[in-house]
Amino acid sequence: MGLQMAAEANPKNEHFNHLRSQAREIIRLLKTPETIFEQGALSPSAVASISLTLVEYLRKQGGEKRLIRFLKRLKNDNNVETAFMSVYRMDKKRLATQFCAAYGRKTSTTRIKRTRRIRIPRAGVIIK
Repeated sequence: MGLQMAAEANPKNEHFNHLRSQAREIIRLLKTPETIFEQGALSPSAVASISLTLVEYLRKQGGEKRLIRFLKRLKNDNNVETAFMSVYRMDKKRLATQFCAAYGRKTSTTRIKRTRRIRIPRAGVIIK
């Protein structure tokens, strides 16, 4: 949260803009979105980038009060999964997936095929 507060105080600071763009690149290269929560999976500079953008994302999605509630819950329980479930009502895998999608990671490589509508003249029924 400290990085996010500093970034908010200095919005034109190039260092924070660099951290945000670095986070986008890191997110693009992750094996899975939930890798952001794995101990030791990210380098120290990657942790700084992901931390800044994750806090910004959580604050934007749930507001300041919810973020503070999450941090208090995390401090008391020391369990990320429990804190996410109690405050954001989702597990860390789902949160990581949504966070990464917000920063440009494609959630699926499969394309959804468009269906055609077929009109059956006699019955007047439309099948999708």
